[in-house]
Amino acid sequence: MSHLQVTGLYVYPVKAMQSLPVRECEVTTRGFEDDRRFMLVDPAGKFVTQRDCPELATLVSSIVGSTQLHIVDTRSAAELPPVTDWELGERLDVMVWKNTVQAVVQNDELNRQLSDRLHRPVRLVYMPDSSQRPSHRQADTQWEPVLTSFADSYPFLLTSQESLDDLNGRIEAGSAVGMERFRPNIVIDGCSRAFQEEDWRVFRIGPIIFFNMKRCVRCVVTTLDQKTGEDLGEEPLKTLTTYRRFEKGVCFGMNLNHQGLGTIRVGDTVEIIEHGSHFVAS
Repeated sequence: MSHLQVTGLYVYPVKAMQSLPVRECEVTTRGFEDDRRFMLVDPAGKFVTQRDCPELATLVSSIVGSTQLHIVDTRSAAELPPVTDWELGERLDVMVWKNTVQAVVQNDELNRQLSDRLHRPVRLVYMPDSSQRPSHRQADTQWEPVLTSFADSYPFLLTSQESLDDLNGRIEAGSAVGMERFRPNIVIDGCSRAFQEEDWRVFRIGPIIFFNMKRCVRCVVTTLDQKTGEDLGEEPLKTLTTYRRFEKGVCFGMNLNHQGLGTIRVGDTVEIIEHGSHFVAS
């Protein structure tokens, strides 16, 4: 059997902004520490992503010293006002897909600058510890409920290098895509074949047990340059449609729930505990 290991870890402090690669990351009850605890919303409180605002790809967010959120506009290298005292401010009900959760609105000056740079009125909000947004649960009730942050539906998204290599082998020469287009949290390598990760029902990385919940349905974000927001054409959706279409849509990657707390690192081995179908049909 091939040696399965973690080759990439990524967090997204502000939902829909650029990925932040890390060598190790703490797993909390909501997923990776600092992952998607911040989000932009429109005047109605609805979440804003690259689906309707591709310019978000030009913004990089990072957490400095566990106390400050920094945002840099890569087009001008300008650093926006830092965010501190995350849980202090106006409380607002915000919407992310079908969920409504209470969030904390961040400072007015930052929101003004973000609105100017994105050419639309937006506000940055933070999910406080008091807000509880449950992830979809496994069918087996012995497992504790799983929370998630402002991620689309589950705390983690996993992809494999072999699946990407298979996809790029089918795409017309010159149009290959990078893994960043799929915005994963965990990238693994060492599969014996493409999409082998879909056969793992339960597996372990470091101290954390993961549950394969469902395939991830892909959208137009995969066609955007993840540094500039530029529309790069029909790939990879054009090719994925020819062999990765399921009832819910075109899929690439797996959504995960988890059990346990601790640190996982690049280089960690992936231990398969149980093979079988994932927990939610897709």
